[in-house]
Amino acid sequence: MRQYIYSKDTISKNFLASYADVTIADGKIFLINILTDRQIMIKGENSILSKLINGLRNGVSDEALNNILSELGAQDMIDVLLREGMIE
Repeated sequence: MRQYIYSKDTISKNFLASYADVTIADGKIFLINILTDRQIMIKGENSILSKLINGLRNGVSDEALNNILSELGAQDMIDVLLREGMIE
């Protein structure tokens, strides 16, 4: 598990949840909530998938996250990712 220290600069950013794991394979990312064992798959170009994962690991704004998800054709996924505990 990761632990994030939030500051005034990071409090409004989205991060990969502390109890989520991610794997990239064959143009897909698999986000896994290790507490519930639920999994979400997002397909796309590897460079965009990498941009998504790097953004979530380093903190990404709502706008940037929506833009990346739009590039993947998954703009409606932000609510699902939040609900399933994949991002915080």
